[in-house]
Amino acid sequence: MCMRSLSEIAKDVIRGYMENGNEYDRKELVAVIKEKADRKEEMTDGVIAGAIKMLTASGEIVVIARGKYKKGTVGKEQNMQERVTLLFRKFKADLDRMCMVNALNLKEEDLQFISKLNEITNNLEASIWELEDFGKEKGGSGAEQAPEAKVEEAEKVEEEKKETGTRKEKKGQKEKANNTEAA
Repeated sequence: MCMRSLSEIAKDVIRGYMENGNEYDRKELVAVIKEKADRKEEMTDGVIAGAIKMLTASGEIVVIARGKYKKGTVGKEQNMQERVTLLFRKFKADLDRMCMVNALNLKEEDLQFISKLNEITNNLEASIWELEDFGKEKGGSGAEQAPEAKVEEAEKVEEEKKETGTRKEKKGQKEKANNTEAA
């Protein structure tokens, strides 16, 4: 009798647990595996993390945000819309990760660049929402926002980010001035 690997067992539990359209937190998936898996006493966090990573690499699950997952569709089962949307989501996630910086170490031109980049990524997010909504029935449950409302919401968030950034800049300048005076 052939014994299945812990990784295969973890992946099977995740496949059986996730439903289309629902989002799942990483902690929830870990808890489910540790509760329902055969050989659960052998399931380490590393085995589970590896299983999740393999499922995301294959497209069986999709990263929605850091630590948030959704069931994906694999390869030929995906239509063009799903493949393009997935590609845009992956690009945006990579871009967001790459742009995590310490604002105190930035020059003015860097801040201007990041401001423009934020505007572009917010527009990309709004476009992704529009692609996801494309083809859905009109007059559905009403739970989804119209793309225009999502763009307005994204613009509002962008404005709040700029305001917060300005406050941080002023605080940083004030701290710099205080440090200069103290020296």
